[in-house]
Amino acid sequence: EKNTLSDMRVQLSPGGDTAIATYAVDVVTRQADGKKTNEKAWETDVWFKRDGKWKLVHVHYNSKEVP
Repeated sequence: EKNTLSDMRVQLSPGGDTAIATYAVDVVTRQADGKKTNEKAWETDVWFKRDGKWKLVHVHYNSKEVP
């Protein structure tokens, strides 16, 4: 039901061929039984530029349930 990003930070390598994006995510999910979950998460994405195109090569995701 909700997936809101905040605090986005993108760092580029000196050569311009690697980017690391970090951000926070507020997530609300409704389960099949109708129960809602509310989570705060942090994500890091690593991108490499290969053959002139950006490719996502690694994702790290960490979350915790909030009341």
